[in-house]
Amino acid sequence: MKKCKPFILTICLLFSLTGCDSGNISNDDTSSIFTSQSDSLDVTSETTSTNSETTSIDPISPYPSFFTSEAPGYQKTMNDLAEYTPTLLDKNSLIQESSSALGDGVDYYKYHFNLNNSHKVIANVLKIDLEKASIDTNYSTGRACVSDSITDYEAHNESKVIAGANADFFGGSSSVNAYIKDQKIIKSGHNDNGSYDYTDPAADIPCSMPLLFGISGTKAQIAPIVKKQSVEDTIKAKFTYKILCSHDGKDYFSIPTISKDAVRLRSGINILESLDTATTIMENSMVYKIRKADDSGILLHGIIEDSYRQESEIKFQNTDANYFYIIANVDNKISLAKDDAIAITIGSTDSHWDGYTSIMGGRQALIEDGKISSTVTSENSNGAQVSNIPRTCVGIMPDGKVLLTTIEALRYNSKLTNVVPSDSYGVNLPELAQFMRLLGCYDAVNFDGGGSTQLVLKDKYNGEGNQLLAVRSSDYGLYNPQSCRHVYNTILVTTK
Repeated sequence: MKKCKPFILTICLLFSLTGCDSGNISNDDTSSIFTSQSDSLDVTSETTSTNSETTSIDPISPYPSFFTSEAPGYQKTMNDLAEYTPTLLDKNSLIQESSSALGDGVDYYKYHFNLNNSHKVIANVLKIDLEKASIDTNYSTGRACVSDSITDYEAHNESKVIAGANADFFGGSSSVNAYIKDQKIIKSGHNDNGSYDYTDPAADIPCSMPLLFGISGTKAQIAPIVKKQSVEDTIKAKFTYKILCSHDGKDYFSIPTISKDAVRLRSGINILESLDTATTIMENSMVYKIRKADDSGILLHGIIEDSYRQESEIKFQNTDANYFYIIANVDNKISLAKDDAIAITIGSTDSHWDGYTSIMGGRQALIEDGKISSTVTSENSNGAQVSNIPRTCVGIMPDGKVLLTTIEALRYNSKLTNVVPSDSYGVNLPELAQFMRLLGCYDAVNFDGGGSTQLVLKDKYNGEGNQLLAVRSSDYGLYNPQSCRHVYNTILVTTK
């Protein structure tokens, strides 16, 4: 995993004529039913000057700010939400049973409410402030329980996992939708069964656009892989690696490519960063040598130091971690030159996923632009309209905070013998959508559910201590982190 180092702040002038204005940014959420108030962030900076002749000179950076940002991705503007009254659940029955802080920027709420059919639902909700905590993901090619996914993540990363839950639907050995981890394309697009009619059981697609949930530093997004396209175009669309190039340090353009660290590529463009991969460079290919930047953001970036045409086919291996290479085969005419600034990202045919490091596939839309999705009552895949199914979903609030919700429903498994009357009932997708809107979500998407739904927490602050199972898998109904269905990928809430 590429670690993000802190920004190196450029100090333009130690003393100036005027000081920075002090600001007070309040994130109070008046449209949400959460009882706790968001903290206010006071930002005050003061400078003094003893020399009225001093002037400020901005240094010239070879990099656009997008290249060096720790949160470069697109984030749409979300308007304040009006008060909302659901029709499928009793708003007056909604009770916040408990709340606790699991870590910096991570609060855990437990609610119960009654559906119109009088079933009592218990919802476990994590509210994540991305300014203070992070969201990441992990996966296993052979599938693993959430507990093992957490253990594996912590063995390979410095961050601690505060909580983890199941994410995308899976079939066979991979996720159903596209999947990006640490800016690496694990799966480039949605399963394509050749049918794009949601009423066709063989298609296995939602009525809505197949949505994705992604993270770029402090930004989160729920959107399809391409915007304003048909369901067929969305399913056929693929993530690709992109080369971003700037000639002037301000504007930049993108070059879609097809490979990263490829062993052999007869046509197309290959980005070579790995020190372990020996790649074949074809005859007459252009090779660009890029020195990695000392300053850091999310994106791999640097300056073209040298370029040359490879006259004959050779085996080549990067031996210096300070460099990466772009290899363009003879049929690819790309506009790159010495001293150009280069950055590497993943993206689709439009740019709204550029700069996102982790992208997890969801399924059906629950809330879009502050409104219950018009398709939610038409969904027919995965028991969408069945009211007694465990559910996992994720939503984004207008202030950028993320809600991860899991609903336990052991009654979903008729073979379990340990169900008691106080156990929670499940919900259908329209009921889940209305609950998430009542919590104040502007966008929300459904993750996998059923026996896959499970929530694992740590029993001490900021991911310390032992794992405990807060939401039991309906496959087992046991409070044992290992008594869980094995899933393909997970959503993890981690320390910064």
